Amino acid sequence: MTNISGRFYRAADYFKDDLPIVVQHNIHSPADFDPPESLNRRQFWKILYIIDGTGLLKINHREYPFGPGFVCLNHPDDLTNLALDRPVELCNILFLQKTIENDLARLYNDNSFFSIFRPDFRPEQSLSHNLLHLIDSNRRIYLEIRRLHHEYTHTDANSGEMLRHMLIGLLIEFSRQSARVFNRKRRQNAAGHIDRFLRENFAQPFDRERAAREVGMSKGYLFSYYRAATGRTIGETLLAIRLEEAKKLLAGTGMKIETVCYRCGFSDLSNFYKLFRRAAGTTPGAFRESARRQPPAARSAVFPAEISRNQPGDRIDHKKTRDRADHDVPEERDVPEMPLGVAGENADQHHAENRDPGHDRKVAGLVPARVFGEGDHDEQNRRIAESVPELFDRDAAADGPE
Repeated sequence: MTNISGRFYRAADYFKDDLPIVVQHNIHSPADFDPPESLNRRQFWKILYIIDGTGLLKINHREYPFGPGFVCLNHPDDLTNLALDRPVELCNILFLQKTIENDLARLYNDNSFFSIFRPDFRPEQSLSHNLLHLIDSNRRIYLEIRRLHHEYTHTDANSGEMLRHMLIGLLIEFSRQSARVFNRKRRQNAAGHIDRFLRENFAQPFDRERAAREVGMSKGYLFSYYRAATGRTIGETLLAIRLEEAKKLLAGTGMKIETVCYRCGFSDLSNFYKLFRRAAGTTPGAFRESARRQPPAARSAVFPAEISRNQPGDRIDHKKTRDRADHDVPEERDVPEMPLGVAGENADQHHAENRDPGHDRKVAGLVPARVFGEGDHDEQNRRIAESVPELFDRDAAADGPE
């Protein structure tokens, strides 16, 4: 999607040469953000804090409800706008990255919160941007913002340096609250986030470190958690997604079969033929010919994205086949299972005990990442899982629990 008639806010219009921080206290009406479908960008970073009012934050073509106490950190490349029900009172803190550049290397990057400031960060490619940087705040964040606003409006000797230190303090409080919120949301939606990561990156070799970082787990625990939560392995799901996409391309395009193979993340053509035939009961070429003879509605059928676990009593003969689906599909590593986010729960309790009652007006939960459907636990899917036992059921040394 492209930006629709949005504004581009330039740094030169807001910042003085000697003061790369701006703190604004504003009251906006719904008309200030017309047209509602427009999306805006800027040359600087922005922290938005809602003091009073409700509405929707539109960011990168998604919508998030907000109310008093909502706070978000906007990347310069974020496409944003507000849709308001009534006038809203807010505080904007605008700053340039050079303001905090020298401090970033010393900050503990809990759940990759500060990764947003890395040069290679792309908001549209991050699965955790909305979870880490759009949250319901606490009293400490509110007080830090008030102190920033007071310092900005009552400039004194060394105000620029004081504002810089206060901004770092605000970002640290933001990251701490973000970690608490993230742990809670991760417990609720982690499997869905992993599914989404696989769907958005199926064409590339599986990046275990990036996947673990996006979900906020250790590399070893990522596999054990997913298997315990869904009854299948990450490798099984990734294989099914790749085959699903291959079926779509074969039925809907004239792309060469070899191109389809590599486009869908397989690196070996013969393996692709073998796995496709086991899943579909026919070769890719025969499947394409059959699909072309079907009415358009029938062509939309795809492989289920989820694969059921083997039923109790099912036995896999590991000597019968030694095929690997593809060396890019992850090897599973089991680690001892343990509850998610124990530390996060303790932190949540501490947060609740220290929360300002006047800022406890929680808005509806942020829109969760979509959890893909249950899938059909049919014989065809079971055959996919059984076709590569070495890949999906390999026992290996554990990386250690999270």
